[in-house]
Amino acid sequence: MLLNLYFNGFRQPPNLKRPFFSRESAVKPRGDVLSQVPPIIHPKIMRLVLKGPAKPDAAQAILAAAFEQWPTKTHCRYFILPGGFLEIPLPENWQGISGWEGRSKDKDAWSRLADSVARPALEALLTPQFYEAARGKCDYLSLGLDIVSEQGMHGPHLELVAMADIQKKKIIRWTGKSFPTRNQDKQLIQVTDLGSHLLAQGKERVVILGCNDLNLLSPRVSHNVKSTSPRGRLVRQMQALVKAFRPTVILQHPHETDTPNSWLTTWRHIENTLPSLRHWAGTVRYHNAHKAPRQPLERVLELTQGSSDPATAQNIVIDTSAFVSRPSRYLNNFKWF
Repeated sequence: MLLNLYFNGFRQPPNLKRPFFSRESAVKPRGDVLSQVPPIIHPKIMRLVLKGPAKPDAAQAILAAAFEQWPTKTHCRYFILPGGFLEIPLPENWQGISGWEGRSKDKDAWSRLADSVARPALEALLTPQFYEAARGKCDYLSLGLDIVSEQGMHGPHLELVAMADIQKKKIIRWTGKSFPTRNQDKQLIQVTDLGSHLLAQGKERVVILGCNDLNLLSPRVSHNVKSTSPRGRLVRQMQALVKAFRPTVILQHPHETDTPNSWLTTWRHIENTLPSLRHWAGTVRYHNAHKAPRQPLERVLELTQGSSDPATAQNIVIDTSAFVSRPSRYLNNFKWF
């Protein structure tokens, strides 16, 4: 009953049998049984890996399914979800400026949309029941949210990433894509505050990236862009910020990943040039909008995360075919090639 109420009418996946947002009674072992209790595993990062296309209307049900499959005795620092996990319509009366022009003439467009449009939608997803279910499983949740019009990437759009503190039950950081792909030069509403990608949390120094933002740290991109161009200046600024920040964790939030080769060279470069880095991962939605996935899922998972401790990253894999949703607007009529 609680589960059906929480989903607000979303189709319930067949493998969910009990009310999800209810607390199970804890049985405390006695005496000689205590030594047999397995220790709690503390991976730094847990990834929600989605097999299949985006199902933005099923975000609540997918989250509940992920917690249903959560490994027992496992508590992570960061639970990370793919880019575009939640999708929100761009208001029809939006009057801001997108593209590189907006970077100089309307630099706060992204933060206005984050506050007025994305925040209410995300708070509707991250209910008190969600925080109660997440307690004891993770300390922080990060996920991607897209604000798009009916034209998808052909119209103005914003790719946000939010991080929520589970204990405090609130959103603690907004950031998102600062570095557009060439196809997004005119339509992406850029996250102009590069400092929003950097988050200090006690001993951890976390870099939070949107999808293509990882290429701000790419040696190939650095070599190919003109240093005086808008792209070149952005690359230099971000690389200087990250180097001075000395990150211990980097979290990237791509929309779709069906091969590790898209990011592998950059991740290897980052590992070799940032000695402070201990843990890194890119989210995975294992899907290709135009053809079959190019590499096996196991290889994608293996080469899109890394750590000084091999046991510190884990994955929860969910097939999105079990969920009902309208298609994502993000790739409406869009062709990469």
